Amino acid sequence: MTERVETAMEAVAQLALSRPADDACMNISVLVVEDDFFQRGTLQQLFDRANRANEGSIYFEVRLLESTAEALSFLRSEGTARLDLVLLDVVFPGEEMSGRDLLRHVREAAGERTAIVMMSSVLEPTLVEDCIREGADAYLPKPIRAEEVGLLWQHCVKRGKKLPPQSTSQPSTTAPSPRKLHAGSRPVPHVSPNVSPHLPATSGYHPSGSIALDATSRFMSPEQEEPPSACAHQ
Repeated sequence: MTERVETAMEAVAQLALSRPADDACMNISVLVVEDDFFQRGTLQQLFDRANRANEGSIYFEVRLLESTAEALSFLRSEGTARLDLVLLDVVFPGEEMSGRDLLRHVREAAGERTAIVMMSSVLEPTLVEDCIREGADAYLPKPIRAEEVGLLWQHCVKRGKKLPPQSTSQPSTTAPSPRKLHAGSRPVPHVSPNVSPHLPATSGYHPSGSIALDATSRFMSPEQEEPPSACAHQ
């Protein structure tokens, strides 16, 4: 029994060591208010993948809500002190409060420290202008693209969120050893063993909005993917 306890404590200690320190990670508390079930699931996946791509420097901690009424209840009970970013749908069919109404409420309650980003498939210029005038930091068209989710932290920085310190590690200056070629052979381009030769060598986001995954994960379903490791909470 004692050995099992010691083994468990050792595993917990190793897990703690693998997480970045407070000053090495920017934790971003996100509230998403979206009435569409599919859209909520997609946004959660995009935030999870952004966390993996950020490799511990930035971590999105996401809370998903499905209605303006639920959002108001959450804000009354939890407040806005820890909210860094609010992602709001504009249209909520059948509800008394619209996304714009909730925008005004959140901006008044949170003040200037919380970034608010609106999202909608309705792209009328007057609607976009009204949302910006009423306190929104940005207005994103649906469907939301992966690179847009990955870069939402910029709005938090503009609102006063501090960036994690720049890494002090220096890049290696050692040149790779030349490859030996046999007579008549053609040079073979170097491809990382974990990346498909048909994809970019660095995983991330494709300009078209599709997500570039490495070869080991490109055929994995979201259920099979490993969850991202969280930073230590500020």
